[in-house]
Amino acid sequence: MRALLLPWHWVDLVRAGTGTWLLMAAIGLTSTAEVMPGKTLLALAAGVLVVGAVVQAVACRADEVFFIPFVYVLAETAVLFPPLLAALALILAITAAFAFRSLAAFLWCLPVCLVALGQWLYPNWLLLGIGAMVPVLAALLPLLFHRAFVFALRKFPADPEAMHDLR
Repeated sequence: MRALLLPWHWVDLVRAGTGTWLLMAAIGLTSTAEVMPGKTLLALAAGVLVVGAVVQAVACRADEVFFIPFVYVLAETAVLFPPLLAALALILAITAAFAFRSLAAFLWCLPVCLVALGQWLYPNWLLLGIGAMVPVLAALLPLLFHRAFVFALRKFPADPEAMHDLR
């Protein structure tokens, strides 16, 4: 987890958060979701967020691994959801990542927390499905392509097994 203190992860966090915010502003969506845009715009926004997560993952040049889009999903969740829901879900998902010693656990726990807490706090809110879909699809990538997740570092360690997260 010390890798999160590296400066390029903070730049990625700001970039992903700004991109998600601009996407929400472009389709007229707010985190309170008082007026929902059309289904076509919601599908387009969901597609853009999913493509962003996939591009983050497959950008790794090493064989047999994907970068985990941890920072991208963290920024997308923080911007897309109301602050209370985002904070509670992120705290629980990050706790699961520490408990399982796996960043992939973050991608599996986050949608469960978002939907469970979201149904309790915001029962009629349509964006729960869109926001929960992005981490699930990102978590499915290594299973579909038989690769492992690694955290993005500037230089790979001498032992490739040391950087593997979950297969």
